[in-house]
Amino acid sequence: MPTQTMAGIGEPLGPVLRFQPYFPARLVRFSDNHSTSSTNYILDPIGGSPQLLADLVKAGHRVIATVSNPVDRLLLQYTLSSPPPEVVRSVMAELSQLRIEGVRLEKHLQAMMSTTCGKCGQQVPVDRYIWNDDTKTLIEKVFNCPCGYGGEFGVDEKDLALADKWARSDGLYRSAILSLFKPIDGVDSNDLVEHLKIYSPRSLHGIDLLVNRIREGFDSDEKNACARLLVLFVADRCSGMWNPAESIYRPKMVQCPPKRIETNIWNALTDAYIALLEPRDKGVVYQYPDLPEGAGLVLYPGSYKKWLATNPKLPIMDVITVLPRPSQAYWILSAIWARWILDTDEKEEYLAILRRKRFDWAWYGEVLGTLMARIIKNCPSNAPLTLFIPDAESDFLLVVAYALARAGFHWFSFTPRSGSELTMVEVNREKTASSHQIGSTKLVKDWLQDILLDSFSTGSEPKTYFLILADVLQVIGTTSPQFLTEYSADQLEKDLQLVLEGPLFEDIANRLSVKTGIWKRKGSESQASLGF
Repeated sequence: MPTQTMAGIGEPLGPVLRFQPYFPARLVRFSDNHSTSSTNYILDPIGGSPQLLADLVKAGHRVIATVSNPVDRLLLQYTLSSPPPEVVRSVMAELSQLRIEGVRLEKHLQAMMSTTCGKCGQQVPVDRYIWNDDTKTLIEKVFNCPCGYGGEFGVDEKDLALADKWARSDGLYRSAILSLFKPIDGVDSNDLVEHLKIYSPRSLHGIDLLVNRIREGFDSDEKNACARLLVLFVADRCSGMWNPAESIYRPKMVQCPPKRIETNIWNALTDAYIALLEPRDKGVVYQYPDLPEGAGLVLYPGSYKKWLATNPKLPIMDVITVLPRPSQAYWILSAIWARWILDTDEKEEYLAILRRKRFDWAWYGEVLGTLMARIIKNCPSNAPLTLFIPDAESDFLLVVAYALARAGFHWFSFTPRSGSELTMVEVNREKTASSHQIGSTKLVKDWLQDILLDSFSTGSEPKTYFLILADVLQVIGTTSPQFLTEYSADQLEKDLQLVLEGPLFEDIANRLSVKTGIWKRKGSESQASLGF
């Protein structure tokens, strides 16, 4: 997968930003049917991709984004209107002056993770510890001593004793954080206890020290937002949800890998500070109902449904959004960070996500279907709808196609983008599908076979199952989307797989699963093999 880096952090995608849907910079290109009028607005009803919104604003457009996730809102502010360097320096200076039992913050945090240099014998900060999460044992440490000695070493008795010391005082800090969530109806405290286990006792204590300083407040809203952003980055970087064996780690569940990293909190804070000092393009972010005279992003702090209840009168001429894939990890962590770090009011609608137990494709399909139905009801019929599906896979394509069909859209087109894991879906309400009628299961299989034969035209390259399904959904979306409201996704995939396993096609990779195979038409003269 292509990577985007956050300067100063040193990890692909960076803390928090690693969970954002991947979206290449400067991807959006407008054709004549897209909004160019200075009086019209582009609507993003999800607002989950800061890069998309930044590109739209830089292209000179007015954009309204409805964003229910408080963490996403802060990241949007950072992406389009990062704090000035003097504000970042001032906030860091004030945090550095914090004293814990008479000791400066840096010294306190470094002492929490310190070890004895094996060469010169002095106490030095540990950059990170490595834990075996299955056995809950500390196994390795990484440090670099000013004397020049350093690297990755096994832990000693003093390291174990220091970890044990912090473990014994952990209950008090953890209970105080859990108490913040008690006013939220329906949240299972046992679930929260499990979620917070991604933080070691030292990490939890160190982050909470910073959070308590934030709650005291700074002398401007700009400084308050900057401080929260710094601590938000630290909260992700110092969680145990980083795998030392993977440079790109985007967990889907709130849980630690078998080997997890415990990161030095002071180092994480200074890395975040350096990142915020990195020069960035400036944009203008307005808080709804304030509106720009020219290009700019208008941010509504809530869902699209909630925004509609304000009876908005903005002229929406385009709808463009990046669809995030279901992510229990990011959505649950966002709610925890929102209440703990961002001090979001317990009545904030997004915090209800903490009550949800499952984040499967069936549930996500219902969510998308409801959103699409609201769009078709409330946006002008001549407003194009463009959806980008990042990290695309076959289940994701099916969920989107069925959501569009059930919402009542009569024409949509799927286009996987070459060289990336991104699929573009274009929806046009002014077009009507050609009403291809399908009858029995046998006819469905014949129809799918015809689609595949056309897809594997003479000389065409072999295709993955994902690309084959995209071709099928492209034909269905432009000829008979109503078919999806009458035929289940499971049956459609079953029929498609039976056709592929039939006499006309072959898997040149000889995989055990149809979905992991590389397929071509039998007898094709093409020698292309996607690297096989």
